Amino acid sequence: MYYTGKGIPFSRFFRIAANGASEFFSTISMSVMSVIMNLFLLKYGGTTAVAAFSIVMYVDSVVGILNFGICDSLQPAISYCYGAGFIDRMKNIFKRVLAASVITSIAAFLFMLLAGPLLHLESDCNICPYLKLSGKQCGADRVCSRFYGI
Repeated sequence: MYYTGKGIPFSRFFRIAANGASEFFSTISMSVMSVIMNLFLLKYGGTTAVAAFSIVMYVDSVVGILNFGICDSLQPAISYCYGAGFIDRMKNIFKRVLAASVITSIAAFLFMLLAGPLLHLESDCNICPYLKLSGKQCGADRVCSRFYGI
């Protein structure tokens, strides 16, 4: 097996590029938005705002990976039960996986909500009025934790 740049018709190359375009744009858009968000946070909130947002994004990544793993592990069981005609069993498995995902999200919500005061992030965090909790404490963790409840 080897790669050759010659002999690939344009129509085939276009179909290959179109097939991978959605994944490319999903990945690149998240990276671009992270850079833009960090620039705004640095400009309006300083380095502490960037640090708080980084903590929020790390927790979000862990929760996202856990939920993706939980949901991906559901696929073989659902396929087997659907193929075998065990519709009630399939629904029960789906409910359990959904409950596990909700519990994981609620745990992350509570962690983000309650761990903020333990972090003691102190600076002039003035990103927006919603991020200020009291005095000089930056509450990006409390604002972003509310998204896990949705």
